[in-house]
Amino acid sequence: MSFANVMAFALAGIIPPLVLLYFLKLKREERVMSTTMLWHKSIEDLHVNAPFQKLRRNILLLLQLLIMIALILAIARPVMELTGGDVERVAILIDTSASMSAEAPNTRLEQAKKKARTLIDNLRRTDEAMLISFATRARVECSFTSRKGFLRDRLAAIQPTEGGSRLSEAIEIAQAAAKSVSGLTESREAGAPPLKLYCLSDGNCHLSDELQIDIPQVHFLPVGESDRNVGIVAMDVGRQSDGSCQVFGIARNFASEDMTVSVQFLVNDELVDIQRLQLSAGGSRSVIFDTNPLDEATFELMVSVKDDLASDNRAWTILRPERRSNVLLVTDGNHFLEKTLLADEEIVVNVLGTEAYEQGNETVLQAEAIVFDRFTPLELPPVSSLFVGVVPELPGVTAVAEVEYPGILDWKASHPVLRFAGLDTVRIGKAWTLKLPSHADVLVESDNGPIAAAISNNFERYIVCSFDLFDTNWPLRISFPIFVKNAISYLTDARDKDDVHISTSGRPVILPVPRGVEAVSVQGPQYERVNVAVKGQHVTVVNPEKVGMFEATWEGGESRFAVNLFDADESDIKPNVDLNLGEQAVVRMSHIGPNNRDIWRWFAAFAMVVMLIEWYVYNRRVHI
Repeated sequence: MSFANVMAFALAGIIPPLVLLYFLKLKREERVMSTTMLWHKSIEDLHVNAPFQKLRRNILLLLQLLIMIALILAIARPVMELTGGDVERVAILIDTSASMSAEAPNTRLEQAKKKARTLIDNLRRTDEAMLISFATRARVECSFTSRKGFLRDRLAAIQPTEGGSRLSEAIEIAQAAAKSVSGLTESREAGAPPLKLYCLSDGNCHLSDELQIDIPQVHFLPVGESDRNVGIVAMDVGRQSDGSCQVFGIARNFASEDMTVSVQFLVNDELVDIQRLQLSAGGSRSVIFDTNPLDEATFELMVSVKDDLASDNRAWTILRPERRSNVLLVTDGNHFLEKTLLADEEIVVNVLGTEAYEQGNETVLQAEAIVFDRFTPLELPPVSSLFVGVVPELPGVTAVAEVEYPGILDWKASHPVLRFAGLDTVRIGKAWTLKLPSHADVLVESDNGPIAAAISNNFERYIVCSFDLFDTNWPLRISFPIFVKNAISYLTDARDKDDVHISTSGRPVILPVPRGVEAVSVQGPQYERVNVAVKGQHVTVVNPEKVGMFEATWEGGESRFAVNLFDADESDIKPNVDLNLGEQAVVRMSHIGPNNRDIWRWFAAFAMVVMLIEWYVYNRRVHI
């Protein structure tokens, strides 16, 4: 037998004062009497002057001691262990992803927490357990401990999220924690208990192909029954030439039955239009809504349906004012680049000489993209840049050798920079071959090696063309202005130039902020306002796990962004009764019963019975 609340034994300190009360003599008030004939017994008590008396046999004291002991034992919550065996180390993994909020009010998460509580109650005094919740990322709620009360408190504190379900990270954390506690990899023979893992989920989990599992026992406790759900799985906005917009959306029926739904379209929280859709089982349909000319607005699509998951019934997007990007051209004279950039009406171009750039200029601070022509600065600015005719000092990028008349073998037509820009007629006189990091995209491959590439570094993007435009015929080809426009669009997109902003839950949101901003606070649905660190001209909101509208504010400005579910795997709430972990054997447990029995109620009942007996004896004694 073990006790869940050993601190209750501190109440035993009440027992000595109770016994002490029975040592005290009654303090009698002195009165003058005419005779003592009827008070012989009281006169005998007065013969002893000490304030204490000898403890006599007293059934009331015995009954009261029994009541106190029984109540203390009941509060200590004694548990009778019905099973034996070796010491166990248990990891309890609880899915908190969006689909676990289905079937309200008794959600799947609540069902999982109820089963997890039974697992905790079944732990013996020497067993240890840890709690891990997982959605888009895993979170250790409680490290290995044998304190059941603490485990129950941490279990009750677990909250649902509206992100995806990534089980791999949770398993890796559980394995690493077990190894760090017991040295499992080195001394399993030395008596360290093996890890037993319990996964409580609806089975809609993503697993990494690189996951390696070394757990002797994996148990899966499935939750959930319903598949009734209709959700919005995609949304986009197109701005027309006259300023009006078309809002696109896709509604999908994940249920096994046909459903009729209404899709409401709201602009700035005001209802504008409604479309009624007939959705077959497993089918989807698109909706299109037109708006009047707008400069900026918040669009919302809402599915009116009674289903079992609310997270995907609404979707938002923000239309921002159209603006022209500021582009800086640093050159000592390049007619081709100047004319091509100035011909683009979607950007504002400033031209600066290399000497003026080195001396410093306000246009550098305002630039959202910089084009360096045959020049590389000593210190790279925190701005996405295009380098032409020069190889900059970027991490992992080096010039290998200068080659003459390199032949173009291939170019990456699928990359945004070379979209619709064919290079089959381009000839190059001289170029430097490049050594690139593994994450770089090779844009142009010559017979001697790469001569053009796109590299992402932190929040900036860089395009490197190692050949001088005056050594090629490219400026005379139609693909050149297409390349320049694509390149500027690619570079400024890194600064979030898009006038339509859509994000999905569980993924980082990168927002641009003006230069000089040091502090940004973010607030969203069910989120307290928090401060987020600023890096360069960006602020990153790490993995927002709730859907809805968020607001980022800083001194002198603000920005809003929308977070949507847009995860078909989470919207498909049909539970999987089996958990596939590859070659790892998984035991499915549809039900888990108590292995330990709480017997505190027995002691509480015993205390009540003794209390009734004590009441009877006391009243009987008074009447006597």
